[in-house]
Amino acid sequence: MDLRFVGILLAAAAAGGPAALAGGAHQGTGPPPPVPPTIMFDQPSSVTVGTPVSLSASVSPAGGLPLLFQSATRSVCTVPVNQPTVTTLTAGTCTITAFQDGKPPQAATAVTRSFQVQAAAGPIPQTITFGPPPNATVGTPVTLSAHASSGLAVQFSSDTPSACTVTKSTVTTRAAGTCTITAAQSGSARYAAAPAVTRSFRESPIGTKGARPPAGLLAAAAIILAVGAVALTLARHRRRLPPHPPTAPGLSVRAVPQAGPPRLVSVRTTGTDATTTVRIEPSSGTSTTTIEEARP
Repeated sequence: MDLRFVGILLAAAAAGGPAALAGGAHQGTGPPPPVPPTIMFDQPSSVTVGTPVSLSASVSPAGGLPLLFQSATRSVCTVPVNQPTVTTLTAGTCTITAFQDGKPPQAATAVTRSFQVQAAAGPIPQTITFGPPPNATVGTPVTLSAHASSGLAVQFSSDTPSACTVTKSTVTTRAAGTCTITAAQSGSARYAAAPAVTRSFRESPIGTKGARPPAGLLAAAAIILAVGAVALTLARHRRRLPPHPPTAPGLSVRAVPQAGPPRLVSVRTTGTDATTTVRIEPSSGTSTTTIEEARP
């Protein structure tokens, strides 16, 4: 046997053990352990208060657990759930952590980045979102809806008080025409006044085709119709009543006008008829006396 070959084998056994002798670097019985993912998180830049910050991060290799963000300084900045955008609230240091919801080796090690939030040089600008109100009939109230980006309350005012007025967020429609409403926000120590936004809508007169009259007008019309129906029923009933019985034959009355108030006289007819009472009322300035038979 070649002594040089034996020497090479002994040197290989001393350096790498049996695995080296077999000629392989990895001779385990299973697959190699998985490589844990890595998070790459870009450093955000410093901003002024009120300026949103977009976060940029990724995971390698991709396709594993989702990447999440969390603020460690919520008094200075916040991160909405599942949104890679930071909302800056006040001056200070904002610290954001990028992580995966899990444990190694499936989840990557969390990475933290911090940046400065500086005080704004002036009030933060704000805007108003004010949708157009719907057209309405005179007398119908209209509810307004507007929102300021600062979250502060929006005030409404009418530019056409002869056509409409505003109380809080409700418009009272007064006359047919155009109603113009202005939405404003005067600002605060932190926010500047918002640019005013104006919206207009049409007010149609009552009775316009396609317009619905107010409930009070409908109720009044229903009462009038009900009263008319009752009056018509009574008139028909009266027409069905039997006529007065004819005057007894041979009855003759002679009236002599006299001064003074109207008098009552009794007229008795022959036979078995009942006594009839009549009222004599002389007409002023004439010589004609009216006789009306009084019936119970």
